[in-house]
Amino acid sequence: MDISTRLPLPEPVRPGLLVRTLGTVVPGVRRTGEQIEAFAAEWHRRNLLALDSDQPLLVALGDSLAQGIGATSVDHGYVGRLAEALQDRATVLNLSASGAKISDVLDRQLPTLERLGVEPAVVTVTVGSNDLLRGLNPATHAARMRRLVEVLPVNAVVATLPDHGSMLARRLSAVVRASGRERGVAVADVSAEMAGWRGKMAPDGFHPNDAGYDAWVRAFLPAVSEKLG
Repeated sequence: MDISTRLPLPEPVRPGLLVRTLGTVVPGVRRTGEQIEAFAAEWHRRNLLALDSDQPLLVALGDSLAQGIGATSVDHGYVGRLAEALQDRATVLNLSASGAKISDVLDRQLPTLERLGVEPAVVTVTVGSNDLLRGLNPATHAARMRRLVEVLPVNAVVATLPDHGSMLARRLSAVVRASGRERGVAVADVSAEMAGWRGKMAPDGFHPNDAGYDAWVRAFLPAVSEKLG
């Protein structure tokens, strides 16, 4: 089967309303909007090559953090840097999407992975930050995160959330740790690695910059390397 039919071109990726609105007055947010479109297109190009590769697959799920938004290029986000560190041991299939919430990983990204019919060697997941922006009951967020960890492949590595001082982020991270232990899913404890944001924030004031993604790389690389053997 032609790989383009297995992973058809997505709808044109556009920044959300908040990014588009703030981008008209805040240069850092305008840059984020440009990255969202450019990075999605670049990952799609690389995904087509990955599906045609014989190497083991590292499948990235999640939100703009997996896209690398805020870094100077896709290669300087945490997924790009994992790909560089692993080199001949794995190739990346990045099914993440900027703006994705926990429900998007459950209802869109995991079904896409299943439809592709590939067996990933390892799956990385960063999601939950966008859920914090929604006015739902904290118990709803926690239940969704717990459900996600329960249905992920056992070779997944799930990140905790950088908390920015948020009690809800800390609660979701606690759910990730507890559910990971119960399920036997590895946890990349980003919140423990992220000592502070000074010098690590992208111009939009929300995403990490190149230096900020160091915490994600430190948290993910040992567990990912172990799963690749």
